[in-house]
Amino acid sequence: MSAGSWIALAGILTSAIIALVVAHLHRKQMRQIEAYRSNPEVGLVPPPHPIVKFLKRYSTLLAIGGPSAAVLAMDAFKSGPLTRGTVAWMVLAGINIAEAFALQLIQNIQIGMFDMMDILKLHMRLLIENAGPADPQQDNIKTDPPKS
Repeated sequence: MSAGSWIALAGILTSAIIALVVAHLHRKQMRQIEAYRSNPEVGLVPPPHPIVKFLKRYSTLLAIGGPSAAVLAMDAFKSGPLTRGTVAWMVLAGINIAEAFALQLIQNIQIGMFDMMDILKLHMRLLIENAGPADPQQDNIKTDPPKS
């Protein structure tokens, strides 16, 4: 096949794939609207796709550790002799991967802490809403100092 044939085939495949994706997204949106009409608590914004959730959760690890892992793999399977520079690059790539895991761990800890703070805020708000006015007559705590 000539280059023109490959370009034409790529154009046809690209337009077909785009049409199928647009049709899928349209059906997904229509299902979400129907679910909202039957139960408004569902909301109109659909939950994110699992791949999008994965990419958001592990973006630090993928952005920092991915290229370093590629460099490490290319250097490890190189057929030439190992030089000091190659060993240095492999060590730096390994350190970079360890750093990516550490940053991902710190990020997960921060997310957990923010979730706990949101739960505590909700708990405090519910306590304040459900607590009645302070009435010292009903408490067993004496507010007046003892008289001597």
